[in-house]
Formats: sequence, C-alpha cells, structure tokens
Amino acid sequence: MSEINAIKLAKKKLGASLFESLELCFKSKENEGLKVNRDGKNVEIVYSEKCMLFRGLTLVKEHINEDKFSITLKKNFKHNGYMIDCSRNGVANIKTLKDVILTQALMGQDRLLLYTEDTYKLDKYPWFGYLRGGYSKEEIKELVAYGEEFGVELIPCIQTLGHLKRPLRWEPMIPLRDGETTLLADDEKVYEFIEEMIKFSRECFKSKDIHIGMDESTEMGLNRYLQFHKYTDRVELFSRHLDRVISICEKYNFKPMIWSDMYFRLNTENEEYYRNTPLPESTLKLIPEGVSLVYWDYYHNEEKTYDDMISYHKDAKRDIVFAGGAWRWKGFVPSIEGSMKNSIAAMSSCVKNGIKDVFVTAWGDNGNECSLVPTLPIIALYSCADYFGKIEEKDINSLLVAVCGDSLKDFLLMDLPDKPAGKFLCPQYNPHKYFLYQDPLNGIFDKQVKDEFVLNYKKYSPLLKEKAKTSKDFGYVYENLGLLCDCLEIKVDLGVKLRKFYKENKKQELKVLVNEDIPELIKRLDIFDKKIYEQWNKENKPFGFDVVDGRIGYVRNRLLTTIQVVNEYLNGSVDKIEELETEILPFNGHEDEISWNWWIQTCTVQDL
Repeated sequence: MSEINAIKLAKKKLGASLFESLELCFKSKENEGLKVNRDGKNVEIVYSEKCMLFRGLTLVKEHINEDKFSITLKKNFKHNGYMIDCSRNGVANIKTLKDVILTQALMGQDRLLLYTEDTYKLDKYPWFGYLRGGYSKEEIKELVAYGEEFGVELIPCIQTLGHLKRPLRWEPMIPLRDGETTLLADDEKVYEFIEEMIKFSRECFKSKDIHIGMDESTEMGLNRYLQFHKYTDRVELFSRHLDRVISICEKYNFKPMIWSDMYFRLNTENEEYYRNTPLPESTLKLIPEGVSLVYWDYYHNEEKTYDDMISYHKDAKRDIVFAGGAWRWKGFVPSIEGSMKNSIAAMSSCVKNGIKDVFVTAWGDNGNECSLVPTLPIIALYSCADYFGKIEEKDINSLLVAVCGDSLKDFLLMDLPDKPAGKFLCPQYNPHKYFLYQDPLNGIFDKQVKDEFVLNYKKYSPLLKEKAKTSKDFGYVYENLGLLCDCLEIKVDLGVKLRKFYKENKKQELKVLVNEDIPELIKRLDIFDKKIYEQWNKENKPFGFDVVDGRIGYVRNRLLTTIQVVNEYLNGSVDKIEELETEILPFNGHEDEISWNWWIQTCTVQDL
C-alpha cells in the first residue's frame, strides 16, 4: 500500500467529505515535530515522523471550522505505544489490528506491541500454541507492512521465563518446565526453545526492539530446578538467565526490554513490586547491560508513587520504559474512569521525570471478555500527554470525537455496569462479573448486594442502548453492555430473594421467581450470549470463545436446576432446600464492596 492510499484510508475514517474542499500539502522534515498551517483552503502539514502526518490530519478535522490557524506540536516521548493482550483466550484478528493501527496513527501513536505468550506458531514445537489461534509468520508480516504505511512500528512482546502455563501443560513440553508456568533456567534445551521464539520474531518483525517479558516468575528456581541443581540465589539465577536470553537477542539484532518487577519482588519478603525503598546495590550490579527496564503500574493515582518508582529504576542506569493500563481485564466491563485517574498521574510523572518511552496496556486477564473499544480514551489520553505535555479532558474529548465519533462522556457510559451503587469506587471493582456468574442457590456474593442495585441496572440499560443507536462504529459494545444490565437487573438479587422467600415460607413469591423471573432471565441471558458471540468474532479469532460461552452456559444450566430444585420443594417432593438453609457469609469476610476476577472461584466453592 502506498502513502497515498494510507492517507486516503485515514481521510475516509475521519470523514472524506471534510477534506474535499481543501488543498493538502505534506512535507517531511527532521526534528520539526508537527506543524499544521491552514490559510483558507490551503493546508500544510509538516511532520518529522510518519505517525505525525496522520495526527496532523486529525488536527485539521478538530479545527475544521477555523479558516485560518497555525499549530505547532513537539512530542514529549520518543515512543508512545499500545499493547494488546493476545494471550488470554482472545487473539485479535487481522482486521481488528489494522483498525487499531489506523486509529493509533490518527492519534499520533507510533508503536503497537502484540503480547503473545504462546499465540504464534513455532514449527519445531507443534504443542506451543496448539488450538490457541496463534499468528502465522504471514499474518505478522502483513501487519508489520500495514503499520509501516501509517508510521506504527510493530514490536514483538513475548515471554521467555514465566507466564507460559498454557504451552507447558502438554507432556511433550514438560522437559522445559520448572514450575507450572515457568521455564527451567540453566537448561540448554530451554535456550534452544527460546532461540526459536526470537528467531520467529526476527523473521517477522522489522523492529530493533523486542519485549522478552520475564515478569511475575516467582516459581523460578524452586521446583524442577531443584532436581538438577542446588538452591541458587534467585536474583543471581534470574540475571544469569536474562544474560543468556540477551545474548540470543543480540544474535538476532534485537535490543531487549523486560518487565522490571522481578528485581523488586526478589528483594522483598512478600514478593511485592511497588515499594518505598530503592533496590540494593547488590541487585543493581547484577542487572545486565543492554536491557531496558519496563516499569509497569496500573494501580496508583498519586504522582509520588510513580516519581519514587521511576527514581528507583533510574538507579539501575538502564533505559526505562513506562507501561500503564487501560482497565479492560476484569470482565465484560471496563473502568475508563479509573484508568484515566491513574493514567493522568502516571503520564504527568513520566513527562516530569523525562521518561521517553511509554505504552498503555490492554490486558485481558481471566478470559478476555471485554471489547478493546473502551481502551480508546486512554490511548487518546497518552496522545495528549505526548503532544501537549499535559492532560485536559477537553483535548481528550476533541481527539475522541474527531477519530471515533463518540465523546468522552459517551465512552464513560461503558463503565456503568460496574456502578450498581451509582458511584465509582476503584478500577478493579467488578460487581457485574461476580453477580452474573455466581450460583443462584449458593450465593457467595449475596452479602455484597445493596437495595439500589436493581433500580440502577434497570436505569443503565436504556442509557446504553440509546447510545448504541447513535454510535457510528461502536454501537455493538454499548448494546451488549445494555444487555448485560438487563440480565443483572434480575440476577443481581435473585439469590437474596430465593433465600429470603424460602426462610419466610413465602411459597407464592417463590413460584413467581421460578415461573416468571428465572425464565425471563434465561431469555435475556440467551440474547446476551448470542450478541457477545458476535462481538467476539468481530474483534477476535474464534479460538477462546468456548470459555465465555461455557461460563454463560454454566449460569444458564444452574438457573434451570434452580427452577427444578425449587419446584421439587413447592410440590412436596422434598421438605427442604439444603442450599437455602445455609447462612451466607460475607465473601472472604468482607461486608463492603470487593473486587473478584476469578470465574472458577466465583461460580462455585467446589473443585472444578
């Protein structure tokens, strides 16, 4: 694809008719930043990086009603990117990724990282990524070429130590395993395996940079490793393993970066990452040269935390990359508001402390149930930090409206299913997930239900569905979140009602629940399941939907069983319902609002 066609696609997304009366002139000049000048119908866009060309087109749209203007912007970051989790069941399809690349360019981002634990294909290891929908070399090359046209560089983002539970489950892969999720350090077969990973990346990607992971690998050196070696200081073991992987990266002309947490975790008793003291000199001297440290933080809303952690990273005298988060990894519902609060603090600190490489992550923990769409406001926020050096809602809103057609206020509607009490609590708070998935008879989250929840879900549904009608590209996301609220309107207090009516011997009310409410809930759940299936296939490869489908099916079957159990009690076949005899305790002893993202411990207390 030529640059002319790339510009044509960009104008089409922005609204081609807006540019019909304009004479556009593009000039590439080094170190000029981005300059957009308009005088009547004549528009000149001067750019020093290709992604700036497309950000310039967006600026033209943002100021389309101004007949004359001159805007000069300088980037605060050398690189500003977006990382998509393609490993937690949802593997973004090629069309989705091309849409992402175009959107990134229009917002002025220059990097896309594909987080692939085992979702790429290694010829010598057929069990690696087996049935997981991994990318082929041809698919990656196609995306790399597409990204080049828009000034968006694709970066391989893999794992070379931990987070490899899925491939390491298979018997042919066990010789490579230390613990359940971690590779066996100091083992030559493991380094042969890692070389195949990095060789694949070199054959597909043109980037000089590669992210080799290595986070949260706290099993390292504690399991099968001890069958072959004596106990080894784990900071030394980690650094030795990293040294070997760096040498492989250098062989293939890559400069590696790693998630930095292990150097911090291995220096605290409770393996905590975020701390209020610097790393000891004994650790700093073990960090190999030639590696960049990625400080990742999605949790804090105070600049000081970021300032302190950046300072501790600077002690290592290595290049620093910052990774923040667009919270979409807690179920079907995002936390745009929470992501913004934390990202404003993070980006302000990065600008102040001279961090030059940043990217925002879109993780998909525990099933990748959420669409990628709600991450767009955070990409816009990162862009504002980059080009303006400060973050104001009006600038975020302007960028979103220009590129996406929806305002920031519109996007924030997507948070509603996690505001059953009508208020924001924290990014992690995800009541929609545990209220949807918990068992109706064994309602382990019933103590978290409040009186106003039903009314709020009833109120939220039409707000989301109304927006679905007017959204240009994202109506399906608003609609599905509205359908989720429809389900939760009945489901959220179903267990509470069942137990209350049973204990008060209100058999007529129980009949209404099993003859009217639960059948209606099943109908709504079936509609939601069908629409989520469509959403999944719109954004992802088909692999991985079996998990979401199975989870919703589990709820459906338990609702059918609940009808049967209650009817047996009502017709006298049994004299009591043992599940409803049990007094429900506050979940994990907490009476207040909680966050809980693990389906397997939400649907049942039994072994699965």
